[in-house]
Amino acid sequence: MKIDIKKCLEFFDEGPNYGDKHASAIVGMIGEDLNLIAFKHYMQSIKSDIEILSTNSVPNTGRVGPRLDSWIFKKHGNILYQCEIKNWSSWAFGGRRLMINADKLDAQENANYYWNKILNDHFIGKRRSDRVSKVLIEMNPPIGYEKNKRRPLLLFWWPVSKDKKLTPFFTVKTSALGVRFNYFRDFKELDIFSVSLYFRELLNGGVKHIEFNVPRVENRKKILDSILKK
Repeated sequence: MKIDIKKCLEFFDEGPNYGDKHASAIVGMIGEDLNLIAFKHYMQSIKSDIEILSTNSVPNTGRVGPRLDSWIFKKHGNILYQCEIKNWSSWAFGGRRLMINADKLDAQENANYYWNKILNDHFIGKRRSDRVSKVLIEMNPPIGYEKNKRRPLLLFWWPVSKDKKLTPFFTVKTSALGVRFNYFRDFKELDIFSVSLYFRELLNGGVKHIEFNVPRVENRKKILDSILKK
C-alpha cells in the first residue's frame, strides 16, 4: 500500500469540507499506524534503522496506571523507545489549520503555537500523568530488552517544532518542561517527532508517496471491503 503525502496533509492539516464528519473514523483506522510509518521512514532516511516491536499497550511497573502505545527499538545505540502517539489533526483539539503552500513564517508560527500548547496543556505544573505527559513514566520493557537504554518518544501529527528550521525530530530536556519532578523523574530527555513537518519536507523534496506494510491497516481495509459490497 502507498500513502499519498499531499492528500494526508490536505486532510489532517488543511481540513477539507468533508473532514469534520470523518476525522475520528479515519484516525481510528490508520492514525497510530500512520505516525509509526512516518517515523520509521524518517529514521531510514537518516540511515538509522528501527524495528517496531509492539503496537499493543505498553504497561508501567504497576498493575494499574498509565499505558503507552508502542515499543520501538533503534538498533544504532541499542535504544528502546517507549512511545506515545497522538494523531490529532491540525484543525481539531483546539488546533490551527496549516495550508500546504503556507510560507515559512506561517509554518514557524504554527510550530511555535503547538509547542506552547503542548507545554501548557500537558506538562507545565503537572503533578500526575495525563494523556501526553505519561510518556515520562518509565514502563516495563518487553522480554529480552531489559538491559537496553530507554527513551521516551512522542509521535505527533501536529506541525510542532522547537526551532526556526522546523526540524521534525528534536529533543528537549525534561527539566525544561515545567513538570513536578517528584512524579516525573525517570528521564532527563524527551524525543518528539512531527509527522506533518516531515511530510512537508518530503513533498517539498519531490516525494509524493511512501510505501508501507502494516498488517493492522490492511486487515481493517479488507474487513471494510467485505462489509461494504457494491
